Formats: sequence, C-alpha cells, structure tokens
Amino acid sequence: MDMNIFTLNYLLLCGVVIVSVIPLPSNRGMHMLDVGQGDSLLFQAKSIQVLIDGGPGSEVLTRLAEEMPIFDRTIEVVVATHFDRDHLEGLSHVLSTYKVGMVLMPQYSATTTDIKKQFIDILTQKNIPYRFAWYGQSIRAGFLTLRVMSPIPGEEWVRLSKSKSNNASVIMRVDLAVPGARPVSFLLTGDAELAIEKQLLSAVPSKAFDVDVLKVGHHGSKTSTSDAFFSAASPSASFISVGASNTYGHPTEEVLARIKNTHIFRTDTQGSVSLFFGGGEWRISCKGKTHLPFMQELCIKK
Repeated sequence: MDMNIFTLNYLLLCGVVIVSVIPLPSNRGMHMLDVGQGDSLLFQAKSIQVLIDGGPGSEVLTRLAEEMPIFDRTIEVVVATHFDRDHLEGLSHVLSTYKVGMVLMPQYSATTTDIKKQFIDILTQKNIPYRFAWYGQSIRAGFLTLRVMSPIPGEEWVRLSKSKSNNASVIMRVDLAVPGARPVSFLLTGDAELAIEKQLLSAVPSKAFDVDVLKVGHHGSKTSTSDAFFSAASPSASFISVGASNTYGHPTEEVLARIKNTHIFRTDTQGSVSLFFGGGEWRISCKGKTHLPFMQELCIKK
C-alpha cells in the first residue's frame, strides 16, 4: 500500500515537472501557421479564435493543435479569403473538426472547383452561418477588430474578381488591442494582385493602410506588393507564408528587396511564426526551422 502511494506521488510529481517545462501556447496574438505552400493565420484573444484561411491539405489541424488550448474546440470566426486550394482546402477539415461560429467569404470567384463545392456543402450540412464580405464590414471578437477593405462594391471589382480568383481575395485590416500593450495592426491581402492594390489605394483612406505588420501578398509573388502599396502600408514587420522549395519561386527577389528594411519572417525557413504579448513586450516565437533564439522581442514602434 505504501509503495503504491509512493509510486502515485512520484508519477504526479513527474507530471508537474513535465507540464512546467512544456511551453503553453500564447492565447493573445497572431500565429502564421506553417502549412506549406499556402496561407493560414490564427488570431487569438483569450478563448476567442479567428482563423483566416487553412492552407492545402489537412496540415492546419496539426498546427491549430499546437497553438489552441487543448480543451477549446470552437473557432468563433473562419475567413476564407478566396477559393484557391492553397487557402481553402484546409478549412474544410477545420469545419469538419471544430465547432465554427460563422464564416466570412467572397461572393465571387473565377471558377467553381470541387474544393469550393466541398467547402460549401459542409457549411450547408452543418448549418454554419456565413456572410459575404464587403467593404466597410467590421467584426469584433474579444480584443480583435477585423475591418474589411475589399471587396469594394462596383463593376470594377466584379470584373477583376471574375477574371482571376486571386483578385476576389477578402482584404482586411486587423487590430489587436491587449490590455497594457500598444495596439498592433495587421494588413492581410490574401493573393490580391496589382490591379486590386491600385483600386484600394484610390478608394480607401490612406490611414487604413498604415499598419505594423504586413502579411505579404500572394506568398511574395511579383504580382503583388507593389511599391506604392508597400509604401502606403509602411510596416515594421513583413510576414511571408510560403512553402519550402516551392516551384513558383516565392518569395521573389523583387519583393524581398522591396521589404528588406522591415523585420522579415517566413514559414519556409522559420516554421510557424507567432507574435504575442509577454513580459511587457510584443515578442516573436519561431518554431521548427530556425537558427534564431526561440523568443525574440519584435520592435514594432513606428
């Protein structure tokens, strides 16, 4: 009997030690998930999650398990920026695995694919509420505020979006306001290309572009992140979601040269990249593919 009590106490002690050395995921911040050649961004504000895109395949489920609290099986908001496989496919797995509060997505796309059909079928089968994104929409979720900057109503956007699925991308500004910290702002452009960037610059107030972090458009392709658009955003940090050794040449040298004076973080070399508030500072954590220290302070003062 005494031996059993000793064994139990020993196992409990080991459990406490193991738990104490395993880093718990940050529950206030933004995670650029390493899903290969695709996009997936997770914003967390305590128990509230907003997932923007899901990458290709089902890798997003592994990445979400790394960042979300183990008992939290609800994602309050899912955003499908557009219907290309490298952004949408993983979201079907998310809808099938998690409880989802609502979905935001574009109304138009250049083509109808099996992946898009599967996504819509799951929405319908599970009776998940959804909305089409339009300029001016605002979503508040905990400390997060999401503001839709595109689609911009009008014939020009419809023409551009129907000609190429990338141009249908939902573009958003996200502001994260954590108590005790300076708010951090993000500009998320999906795969929107130069023509949409030009339309935004002419239609949206310039102050909406002025952000701390730019999620570089279209994985660093030369079809996005023009000089004028990047200058309007004037970010301190640039995040690039891209697959290692991809066949597209992403990110291009042209875009890397344009953003070289910012802090650059990319999933192909650094794994999942997390920005979170800790120790009185905004910090960066990189997982799995980096020679950098595990935690770095990110200077985002503008």
